[in-house]
Amino acid sequence: MSLDDPIADIVRKYLLDQNLGVADTSATWAIFSGLLPDLPDEAIACYDVGGRFDGRSMRTGEKFEHPGVQVTIRGFDYTTTLNKSNAICQSFDFQYGTVVEVSSGHIYTLQNISRTSPLISLGIGEDDRRRYHFTINAVLTLKEG
Repeated sequence: MSLDDPIADIVRKYLLDQNLGVADTSATWAIFSGLLPDLPDEAIACYDVGGRFDGRSMRTGEKFEHPGVQVTIRGFDYTTTLNKSNAICQSFDFQYGTVVEVSSGHIYTLQNISRTSPLISLGIGEDDRRRYHFTINAVLTLKEG
């Protein structure tokens, strides 16, 4: 599957549309695509990761691919960060047929976001700020338009 936008950008916009974070990169619960800067302390980052192949058409040879995304959630307070992470998990679990328009102007229909594992606690980060980190891994079924 070849898309015009990174999956991380599409999922970032989805999370913004669901009011699970903000676009202001200096605000609490800012959502980033492709990076997790040192500040703000409470932040969310979406990354493109390997997805999953799901066979191919015997007639045309077209491969069916589900692109992957990883969402990292970071915060000072364990319970607050866990609750934010669980809210994102729940949003993924109940998502169906959501239309997202990214900053490039392209429109995508997210048919499904399937988590590939439970929420993963990564503990406290290795820097000196002692922030908790959680991660969510998922694959998407989507189409342009």
